[in-house]
Amino acid sequence: MSFIQENKIILNFNLKHEYHFIHFSDVHAISYEKNDSEEEKNKAIENEKAWDYVKKDFAKHFNEYFGKEHEISSKECLCKLIDYTNKENPNLLILTGDIIDYNSKSNFKFLKEELNTLKCPYLFTNGNHEAQEEFYDEITNNSSDFNVYEFEDLLVIGIDDSLKSVSENQLNKLKNEVKKNKSIILCMHIPLLTKYNEKEMEKYDSYFIINYKNCNESSKSFIYYVTNEPLIKAILCGHTHGASTTYINKNKPQLCASSGLIGFVNNIIIK
Repeated sequence: MSFIQENKIILNFNLKHEYHFIHFSDVHAISYEKNDSEEEKNKAIENEKAWDYVKKDFAKHFNEYFGKEHEISSKECLCKLIDYTNKENPNLLILTGDIIDYNSKSNFKFLKEELNTLKCPYLFTNGNHEAQEEFYDEITNNSSDFNVYEFEDLLVIGIDDSLKSVSENQLNKLKNEVKKNKSIILCMHIPLLTKYNEKEMEKYDSYFIINYKNCNESSKSFIYYVTNEPLIKAILCGHTHGASTTYINKNKPQLCASSGLIGFVNNIIIK
């Protein structure tokens, strides 16, 4: 069996052009170097051991395949995902957070080195393990809370919801992008629970979702707007470590990637 677990998806938005995207999330890559302190090395070793167990537990919980090919280090997982992406040569790679496990110079250096080997552009959104660090300004053009990759007839927008909220400022930026009158794919770390997908999303603990019932007011406004704005066609997210496709309204899919630690990728064609 291959390390990569590929979920092939076709989304029809009636665009002028066809696009190919690769999407993965939650690799939790951990790296340390010989010059790091003993404390930093020990943290890396202990966290790696923890994920060796947790990734198996998540796969079992969500009834997803886990084989010997997945019994490799988190660093190797990210390398394999980047290699796969380069072979696929998509129009864009979308990374929806927790690509590294925690903020450290060694982890961030490793992340940058891997991203620099890509043959395609990428859009990166922060996860809760990466939240609110200036490190990420380097790989998001100084706009880690809201960044945009623009095609002729499609916008791919990354929004940092890693603290389980979306700000009024982020919502206003989204509304400004909608004025361009292009189809939009939203990319975030934490998925949304709406009135429409409530039954399907109930299986996730409250830690793993932004719930329209009990989030802050700006997040409620965001959920209402995203649910009802027709130009926003789909959401890509992660965080749950279990793959799912739900709909936040009758026609708008939310594609939640499982963990990159088990090689999960969404291989998406958009027409």
